[in-house]
Amino acid sequence: MSAFVLFASLLTPLAVTRAIHLDGLLLAARERAEGVLDLSRPLECVAMDRGVYRASAGILLCPDLLGNAPTTVNRTWRFRTETREGLAYFRLHDEAGKPLPTKERQLPVANSPWKPHFAEKELHSAVSTVAWQFVGDAHAVLRLARAIDNIGPSQNQGFGRVRSWSIEVSDADPDAAGWYAGDRVLRNLPVELAPRHLLNGGTGFSRGRDRVAPPYWDPNDRRDCLVPVPRGLVATYDDAHARLGLAA
Repeated sequence: MSAFVLFASLLTPLAVTRAIHLDGLLLAARERAEGVLDLSRPLECVAMDRGVYRASAGILLCPDLLGNAPTTVNRTWRFRTETREGLAYFRLHDEAGKPLPTKERQLPVANSPWKPHFAEKELHSAVSTVAWQFVGDAHAVLRLARAIDNIGPSQNQGFGRVRSWSIEVSDADPDAAGWYAGDRVLRNLPVELAPRHLLNGGTGFSRGRDRVAPPYWDPNDRRDCLVPVPRGLVATYDDAHARLGLAA
């Protein structure tokens, strides 16, 4: 199988909390298309080696790195009021019509299913395109990708809306494609599969325990990995072309 690069051209700014892995995107697209969630069934359109997909996290492309100053935003992720106890906190009076003390009208702040939860995101307004390197069936990947309208978190607020999808051939080494390029890790990569030069030093990644397969937010089944940090995945067009094995 050959190496390719998948591009998502964006219409709106992209919100980022962690690296956006291609295998997670495609599995979600397959789930929506088939109506069946089965993460144990491999993606036939992407090559897998020793249990790890040959598919990178997204490289965030912008014309000029100096013009890409991400804005940190906090957004309410959950505010559950479907329980009787949760709704009770909005009452101003008790059953007899007597005003409730202020303390009893305060929302709980710990160990509560109805407390507000906030998520911090980086909003990239200068990123116009996201690119993923992979080894696999280009036509099948593009067919799945075209069913995806938005990428990244806060999609219901209009962030990460995709204008179009496209694919280009990559001349990257198939043994490295989707995993690493030079001194940079392109995805969550188990330490035992990383080349020696990355273990001795590199840029744009950290070492820690993380997932190597979707869902990447799951706290279970984590392994010792080299993990790309979101800001390490931001690149200019020229840098990304060299990193992804594309013609200048």
